[in-house]
Amino acid sequence: MADYGFCKNCKNMNALTFTGKCKKCGGEVDSLTILKDTLWNKKTDSEKKAFLQGLVDEHKGFSKTPTKLNAQPTFQKVEEESYSSRHTRLSKYSDSQLNNIIYNSNMDDDKEVARKILKERNAEKERKEQSERRQQEEHQKIMAERAAITTCPTFENKKIKKYLGTVSGTEIYLVGGLVGGGFGNQEKLFGNAFQIAKDRMYAKAKRLGGNGVVGMQTVFTSPGNLNYMIVLVTGTAVLLSEED
Repeated sequence: MADYGFCKNCKNMNALTFTGKCKKCGGEVDSLTILKDTLWNKKTDSEKKAFLQGLVDEHKGFSKTPTKLNAQPTFQKVEEESYSSRHTRLSKYSDSQLNNIIYNSNMDDDKEVARKILKERNAEKERKEQSERRQQEEHQKIMAERAAITTCPTFENKKIKKYLGTVSGTEIYLVGGLVGGGFGNQEKLFGNAFQIAKDRMYAKAKRLGGNGVVGMQTVFTSPGNLNYMIVLVTGTAVLLSEED
């Protein structure tokens, strides 16, 4: 162990004498004890000098960083992760990984965010399922309405309670389309136009208070030498009920 002293009078540092007085001015000296451990012995003379000067500066009150060998360690304050940053980080995890965090992690903030992410995902999944159900119900409704149109004067297993009047629907399509002719393309174009015309006719029947159309007839016409076709469908709107 080596003892060094700091003179209160001349503000110099020197090795302590057995008298405890400063060698330069004879003033009273404060003792600064340096343990000569393995790490100290490995330091160069310049490193030792710099370290000792740090002790002096600390003693004078100039140093902001403790330099004593037995000084308590200081910890840099780590900025807390924000909720949005934590949410972004955990959103990349799968459901199973998030569940693993909830049940096994010791970080309460991560657990809370993981629960919220899973709740958001379940809510989004529920919205998608509801949307798919609505689309399916709408499709079934449309198919049922299309089935309520016939070229016959009556429906099987249904009773006509009331005749509501004549209704019609039209649609125009370009012969050959925009991609050229061909039987397959013509069939597709006509099928689309025919279905649109029937849907328009049925919509008019519903506005009259009906739920079916009987006696449907179809007319095709092409005005002059123009390369488009008009599809016209007509029928009688009726109010149907199930037979007793």
